[in-house]
Amino acid sequence: MPENREKREVLVEVKDLEVTYGSGRKAFKAVNRANFEIYKGETFGLVGGSGSGKTTIGRAIMRILPTSGGEILYKGQKINGKISRQLDQQVIKEIQMIFQDPQSSLNERAKVSYIVGEGLMNVRPDLSAADLARRIACFAKNITPESCKDDISCLVIYFRHPRVLRILTGPPYYKEHDAEFARQANLGEDHVIICGGTTANILERELGGRVKIDLAAMRNAGGLPPSGILPGVGLCTEGILTLSHVCKALEEKQSPVGQPLAARQILERLLTHDRIEFVIGTKVNESHQDPNIPQDLELRRSVFKRMQAALEKNYRKIVTVNYY
Repeated sequence: MPENREKREVLVEVKDLEVTYGSGRKAFKAVNRANFEIYKGETFGLVGGSGSGKTTIGRAIMRILPTSGGEILYKGQKINGKISRQLDQQVIKEIQMIFQDPQSSLNERAKVSYIVGEGLMNVRPDLSAADLARRIACFAKNITPESCKDDISCLVIYFRHPRVLRILTGPPYYKEHDAEFARQANLGEDHVIICGGTTANILERELGGRVKIDLAAMRNAGGLPPSGILPGVGLCTEGILTLSHVCKALEEKQSPVGQPLAARQILERLLTHDRIEFVIGTKVNESHQDPNIPQDLELRRSVFKRMQAALEKNYRKIVTVNYY
């Protein structure tokens, strides 16, 4: 038995742990040189009389209480005392506790949405309101997996700074404005979309870097030109064909699921952001004046006007348009 335990991974190790309440003459040592190990996959029971320090040890492992001596190791790293912010966030995310007093963890006046939602937001502050509502509803349904005892409705009102998505399509009317135009792509890779090969060429030239196209994107293009990524800048797609497809999907309230890859990527970003900023170059692309191009292939400015109307009416997005 000891040999098997030695081969197993130790998750939590407590060495000569001491926890003291108060100081000076009023100091009381609630935990005195406690030692134990908790192995991966093991259910560990800490048994003792009332007031023996069981809850105090748990609170010390959770970093709720400071320790006055000894060490607490989690996955081999010391987690009591002063530790890095990154390690502190890892402990908060990976170690949780149900306290001895049910009133401190289960509030009879609080609904499941609050109890579950608060914990989710502590470890996943990036969750959208829709994702949070979905997870809470699934949690409630799984309380009685055989059948739902009542209707489950979950409304989440999530107060946060608005997520901004910026879509650039060029070229600007005056070439000397290219640098200023390119600087608009400064929100981060997840918040910028570059539409059109000419636009991508401008950003490559002004910001450096090259557009990278994944082979998987080519296989899953679904009839539209494949998308790519300009590293550190944003998603790159073809221009008018892809935008026309996205515009139609927005007007008809189509789901991103099942759309060609480039259109799906744009739709997903549009739906998960709150404020959409279109940055549109006004120089006419001569290729769009070719009489051989189908009549329903509209110029980008016309497409963006329709997209703006659909986003505002169907999805309650805040939309702004800036022309170059």
